[in-house]
Amino acid sequence: VPVFVANDANTAVLGEHTFGDAGDGGLMLVRVGTGVGAGLVLEGVLLHGHRSAAGEVGHVVIDPDGAECACGRRGCLETVASASGVARTFRRTTGLRRSALEVAELARTGDQAALQAFAVAVAGLSEAMAAYAALLAPEIVSIGGGLSGAAELIMDELAQSLDDRLSFHRRPQLVTATLGSDAGVRGAGLLGWDHLI
Repeated sequence: VPVFVANDANTAVLGEHTFGDAGDGGLMLVRVGTGVGAGLVLEGVLLHGHRSAAGEVGHVVIDPDGAECACGRRGCLETVASASGVARTFRRTTGLRRSALEVAELARTGDQAALQAFAVAVAGLSEAMAAYAALLAPEIVSIGGGLSGAAELIMDELAQSLDDRLSFHRRPQLVTATLGSDAGVRGAGLLGWDHLI
């Protein structure tokens, strides 16, 4: 049986672009969960980059003096904006070990340390997204992955923070992914079908 392997962010953006509410312009899907990755569709074409390495936004360095990342560098976006990054920021502030889901629940009750952990994540995301907006000018940036379940804690702040970092650049429309975990499955099916035909 033929087998094809693809990056999950690439399959998700393809599924979201084809079956979601992505419109006809460029789409960047940022998956924020265990890690942070992105898939890009510009002018109807999925961008793979050399060796399918395009979209590794989680390893954009946003704080050279920040925490060590699993990739070996310091201050990558993943160190603050992934689920483990949010939990790490909360732990550094409070000394308490909580999962990102638990930190989100605390933030919803107004806990200041939890809100600050999400604020740090938003600042990192907006910094990286501003660079992508300047370079690639996607019409829409869709937030998916586990953190999209905390959209009410981040989306308004993310839009404002992104606005603060852009000048003459076109500010992309920020949305939450509409297909959820189905986006990657549908995109994988499309890629498999394209390879077969």
